[in-house]
Amino acid sequence: MMVTGGIGSGKTDFALRYAAGLGREGIYIATREPNGEAERSAPNGFQWKVMHAGLELPHVIDQINRESNIYRAQRRVVVVDSIASWLYEEYRHLSRIHALVSTLEAELSARAEAMIEAVMSFQGMIVIVSNELYGGWDDPLPEKSAFFHTAAAVNRRLAAECAELFLLTSGIPVELKRMRSR
Repeated sequence: MMVTGGIGSGKTDFALRYAAGLGREGIYIATREPNGEAERSAPNGFQWKVMHAGLELPHVIDQINRESNIYRAQRRVVVVDSIASWLYEEYRHLSRIHALVSTLEAELSARAEAMIEAVMSFQGMIVIVSNELYGGWDDPLPEKSAFFHTAAAVNRRLAAECAELFLLTSGIPVELKRMRSR
């Protein structure tokens, strides 16, 4: 399942509440410093284990997958919040190391591919939260185009593979996966 939308649209709250209905326990993987959102969104009796993944997101997802008991994995849900913020931190980290844009783009794409592999090979329920990046007419800043293009490509790949896709607008979820374009 994937949840996308703009900044402040309610993606995290919706993803946590929806995910709590899918399992009996959950792991909330924050790519930024957790702020207690998982605990506030949990219904009574639902337990969230909160983890901060930072730049190690693909490794953290793989580690949870490897260490999971098959029976426990069937009743647990993992929420990753957010792919876009993780990718932006990767971009910032790599832009300090690589001066050449082509090298930066190649490395960012490779790291994005590793994260996609980790998500796609995950054995169990996983909910991905990400941001919609192109909400207006303006082109992204040229110096950040590697991030914007890679993030948009990652969102398209994950959206194509997920079983359910929701777009949040002003706190209102709209299911997109089964909707058809005209």
